[in-house]
Amino acid sequence: MTGTRGRYDPTLAARHQRDAGLERGRTITKGIAAAAVAAVAATGIYLSQALPGHSATTSTTSGGTSTSSGSSSSGAASDGSADAGSSGSGISAPASAPSPAYQQAPVSSGAS
Repeated sequence: MTGTRGRYDPTLAARHQRDAGLERGRTITKGIAAAAVAAVAATGIYLSQALPGHSATTSTTSGGTSTSSGSSSSGAASDGSADAGSSGSGISAPASAPSPAYQQAPVSSGAS
């Protein structure tokens, strides 16, 4: 009796080898995708903390403007009356003035 039961099937072995290779490729692709997403998230978090222009704490004054709260390292008077040129170290911080309130100019028609 000649049967295929005990014979080696090269086609079946090639299919298993192909499927194993595809599974390895799928696993590697998933790992690369997850690493890319993690790298983008980490870079975004880092840059959001590193770039200037964002204040950690803000407070609102009675005029509705937002001001940054921080400590001043200079010994100048808080009302800005100290002369900027008379500082002994030659380095002085400019006195902070309140931001101007912008108003829209009245609109008028062309004919009068």
